[in-house]
Amino acid sequence: MLKVTNVTEGTTKTFEAARDDLRARVIADKASDLIYDRANKIETCCPAGFTLDNLPGDLGLAAVTGTLDAQGNTVEGQPAPIPGSNELRNAIHPGGLSR
Repeated sequence: MLKVTNVTEGTTKTFEAARDDLRARVIADKASDLIYDRANKIETCCPAGFTLDNLPGDLGLAAVTGTLDAQGNTVEGQPAPIPGSNELRNAIHPGGLSR
């Protein structure tokens, strides 16, 4: 049994008014699918004993090993040679690693 306590009248949007929202939803869905597919591919090709040197090249991955301090610098005091954009390096270590 249900008791209706409030009714909200529906609305209509034109395609032009909904375009940006629809585009954002489609992009988010595609990104989610891509991440899922890539994660599955990595899991499939990374059996026990797998080393980072054997990462698949078609996924845009790069293996990086080393020691960093709290500021993101190497043992020699230099910024870590992490491949990618400044945005990527800053996402790994906010406030550091920018070149």
